[in-house]
Amino acid sequence: MKKSTVLLLWGGITAIACEAHRAILVWQGISLSGWSYFNFLIFFLGLFVGIRQFRDKVNGGYLKFGKGYVFSLLMTSIVAIIGFISVIITLKLVPDLGDRLINEMHIKFINSGLSQDMIDKMMPFYERAFTPNMIKVNSIIGNVFVGAILGLIATGINTKKKPFMQEDDELQGGEGMQS
Repeated sequence: MKKSTVLLLWGGITAIACEAHRAILVWQGISLSGWSYFNFLIFFLGLFVGIRQFRDKVNGGYLKFGKGYVFSLLMTSIVAIIGFISVIITLKLVPDLGDRLINEMHIKFINSGLSQDMIDKMMPFYERAFTPNMIKVNSIIGNVFVGAILGLIATGINTKKKPFMQEDDELQGGEGMQS
């Protein structure tokens, strides 16, 4: 299997799974904040399986950390691009999404016991943060940031060095140790 095949396959599967989960929450009117950890789990599992497939199907069962991390960043880029496209579509279909998120934050602040004065001072920030353009920008930045961190973990778990003798053979260019 080729690197590009594994990359596009698992990057696409991960992105579609993450965006399907988010879309279900948006369409059902469920708070996005409480379920974001589940989306992180989907993202992590996609990265983990994608890196494992890269290691086993493309790289001969071995993977150095640097090579695996670069692969995870490429997968993250695919997830970020598909996520960005999904956000654009969602904002077209749900034009009041920003207002819903602002109202959600306002209710969260009230329930947390903040004074009305504090809430009034904080809300303009959230009103700017949840404009359609900022939602788009935050989707890319968020996916890249989270993917970079989750990629470190998934790559660390999947790293598998070649046995010492096998590495030595490759350096010498032969089939075994030469005397």
